[in-house]
Amino acid sequence: MFEQLEKRLMMLFSGQIKVPINPFLGLLPKSLWNRQKDFFVYGSEFLPIAASQTASQEITIQADSDFIVMSGVAVVTDVSDATVGSTVNAFDKFNPPFLATITDTGSGRAFMDSGVPFRNLYGPGELPAIWPFPKMIRASSVLSTRLENLTATAFNVRLSYFGIKVFGYKEEGSR
Repeated sequence: MFEQLEKRLMMLFSGQIKVPINPFLGLLPKSLWNRQKDFFVYGSEFLPIAASQTASQEITIQADSDFIVMSGVAVVTDVSDATVGSTVNAFDKFNPPFLATITDTGSGRAFMDSGVPFRNLYGPGELPAIWPFPKMIRASSVLSTRLENLTATAFNVRLSYFGIKVFGYKEEGSR
């Protein structure tokens, strides 16, 4: 058993086995491992989302790269910008009264079949909501976010999509 482990480690260190350094990259197709990548954050603001209303915001993904969304973060405040939904070590209190729907308009795919509780997709800055599987959004596509305010109170909502920009990616078979 130890001989097999030693053999695998030697293969790994000699470069015979290629694995991603970052464990998140292990979730990505192997064709992306050797592409130039940068950490990046796209932001979206609902200033404000009115009481008992639904609003949408769109983010255009830059044309220089695809974007892989890894997690979501939100800061929710009242309209005077006093913090309401994001306080240090208070994830249990982070329960903004919204339903969220996200759509990648480039592929035409919705991320869910109907609005889901806000906390399923976004966490406070101290505890981002890591998505169960990274989602690639193609260059020049539009990421559309729709929020439904379930209360009779207006809020300011600032969303951040944390992820990785992937440069020069082309699907197999494309030119």
